[in-house]
Amino acid sequence: IKLCSYNGHKIYPGYDNRLVKVDARIFNLLSHKCERSHMMKLTQKFQRDMIGVNLNDNLAKRNHKPGSLQRKVKVKEARKKTTKPAPVKQAKQPMAKALSVGGNRLM
Repeated sequence: IKLCSYNGHKIYPGYDNRLVKVDARIFNLLSHKCERSHMMKLTQKFQRDMIGVNLNDNLAKRNHKPGSLQRKVKVKEARKKTTKPAPVKQAKQPMAKALSVGGNRLM
């Protein structure tokens, strides 16, 4: 049993339409209607309701990446340890100019 790439429904053997794009991606589609909608890049119109879940909570959970806060703290600590105060630069002494010898020479 496969799943439809467009709407996620189960596809039983012998009832699938396979679509292969130019970049070698394979899409298993349930019906010709799903195939047309996928080709027109239409979004799925039916979305299952989530009972008892606030939209903001759902978005926060979806966008949350586990360990991201600890990773940021570790990076900041590592940067503090590795950064050293900039050394005081000494003034450069002027370099002596090379003497120019002669002018144009003919051979």
